[in-house]
Amino acid sequence: MAELQKHRLLLSLIALLVAIKFVIVPIFSWQATQWADLQRLEQKQNKISQVLQQQNSNSQVNGALTVALNQAKPLFFPDQLETDFKLTQQKILEALLDKHDLKLQNIGWETSTRLTDLDLVRYPIKLSLMGKGINIIEFITAIESKRQYIQVHDFNLSFKGQGDKNLGRITGSMTLHLFVAGQTADSQVHKKNIKNNINTAGEAA
Repeated sequence: MAELQKHRLLLSLIALLVAIKFVIVPIFSWQATQWADLQRLEQKQNKISQVLQQQNSNSQVNGALTVALNQAKPLFFPDQLETDFKLTQQKILEALLDKHDLKLQNIGWETSTRLTDLDLVRYPIKLSLMGKGINIIEFITAIESKRQYIQVHDFNLSFKGQGDKNLGRITGSMTLHLFVAGQTADSQVHKKNIKNNINTAGEAA
């Protein structure tokens, strides 16, 4: 007993060291691990929050674009068979040229382009014409005042016989862009099949 009393301080120190090694150090290590995990979780949460905020912002933008496009759709030609659309619009343009005393030298449709993001198909048509300068200006004005939007994409015109009071005569070409809304390949095939079935039924009758 006396021997234990003699070494009490040393034994207490050993007990303290053992407690530090096997109790306190593991606790601090556990706390450090938990703190690191908590920081990682917080970073993940921040990233998720940023993604959700971005998604909400994108959804709002997409919603606004959809509304704007729906409001703009009446400005474009409605979905229809491509052949019918081209034939109808070509006749309308030829009649408009005739109305403004312009001579059509050539007319031709160019390759169409599908504008997927806008749900539109763009149809370019090139006109080669000649006539009085004032009449061509009136023709372009008539096109731009139509209910459906027709874009005068480009033009190459040459003037002859201009004077102080007139624009003389013009020869040249211009390309117009016409837009059809909501036209898809599936709808085109479906409409062609319906048209074929109607024609077949009519022939059978």
